[in-house]
Amino acid sequence: ERERRKVQELKEAGRRLVEERDALQSQLQDTRERQKREPEKNASEHSQMGELLAEVEKHRTRAEELRRTEQRLVQEKHSLQVALQEEQRRVAVLESRLDGGR
Repeated sequence: ERERRKVQELKEAGRRLVEERDALQSQLQDTRERQKREPEKNASEHSQMGELLAEVEKHRTRAEELRRTEQRLVQEKHSLQVALQEEQRRVAVLESRLDGGR
């Protein structure tokens, strides 16, 4: 009877060890899968950051182009205003000649 109990205890201990081993193997597998996903997640985040930086740079470039265009248009507007004033002065001189000749 004592030996039968001893065999039962050994069988029970063996069963617990097998369960513990299975649980540890499962944990190890989960950890490995998580570690595999981390680089993918990091690569994805890195890729998204790169895309955002590229988008920011694209908009900065566009803003700079628009600023230069605005400066050029302001200069053209000034030149046109000067030319308009000159033409208005000429018209006034010619009109005064016409009035004086009558």
